[in-house]
Amino acid sequence: QIIRADAPVAYWRFEAIDGQRVANEIGVADDQSPLHGTVVGQVSGEELGPRSPVFPKFDTGNRAAGFHARGSYVRIADPGEQSPLDFDTGDSITIEAWVKPQLKSGGDFHYIIGKGRTNNPDFERDNQNWALRLKSPTGALTFLFRSRGDDGDWHRWTSREGIAGDDGWHHVAVSYTFGDKDSLVGYIDGRPVKGQWDYGGATDRAPVVDHDEVRIGSTYHGAAAFGGTLDEIALYRSVLSPQRIAARYEYVAPELRPIAWEQISEGEFLVDIFEGLSDRKSWNFRPPQYVESYTSDTLAFVDVPRKYNARGLPVERSNAYLLR
Repeated sequence: QIIRADAPVAYWRFEAIDGQRVANEIGVADDQSPLHGTVVGQVSGEELGPRSPVFPKFDTGNRAAGFHARGSYVRIADPGEQSPLDFDTGDSITIEAWVKPQLKSGGDFHYIIGKGRTNNPDFERDNQNWALRLKSPTGALTFLFRSRGDDGDWHRWTSREGIAGDDGWHHVAVSYTFGDKDSLVGYIDGRPVKGQWDYGGATDRAPVVDHDEVRIGSTYHGAAAFGGTLDEIALYRSVLSPQRIAARYEYVAPELRPIAWEQISEGEFLVDIFEGLSDRKSWNFRPPQYVESYTSDTLAFVDVPRKYNARGLPVERSNAYLLR
């Protein structure tokens, strides 16, 4: 309801991935371009999204989309002339998303959503109209576009702070007016963050604009993959105020599970497993979330029980996790 009130041109909730189709929630009833997405590769529609009570603005059954396999993404075709996906000089853009990335140790860029730069032979190679990404390992927020012309250049804005890795869901957003070099504002978890144009510099030049497609979760031919889980991606042709961005985010820290003394028998150890430990170098970190317990008759840790997803497939625990 909050997102709809701000009139996005496209809104992908990932609440139900119907076969290869990802529904756009905007413009269906009045016959506007629906901008539905098509799955390429393997995109899971059964991931757990941000949920109550930790994120009370969501219900307890909210689902999200998992982008874990290389070469997997969602493509949205550009409808052509006067496309709501095209942004030129004087146009304002706001992009927002909920993200749960698996950040790596290198300096990779994880594509959340972007237009162009698909290596489609029908378009120029460096045709990035706009893109929202995260940078490893800091989780910094980045906005990227290419200025047009023979002397065009890349222009990248990067936030000075980022999101923690493996500690759960975060909300990110950027707003920018093309042609106004000082207009970009980035947001993490509902609050503005400072940043700088660290590649190509701030510019009032026009961006590359064509009819190449939008991709969620990757760019090129499936490279620069997001690697993680995405939810609630929305695109606007306006600048949302800081107050409206803040209205999206509410977080209630879970209480740390108390020790279950009644489960401990004489001669046994009870081991609690917690995941989602923040790697943020700050005392303002989220508490880890309890996952499961097991008992042992020795105080030795050569292994821990395997973790499985809803389909019964083994999956990795968060990096790091805690044994108590």
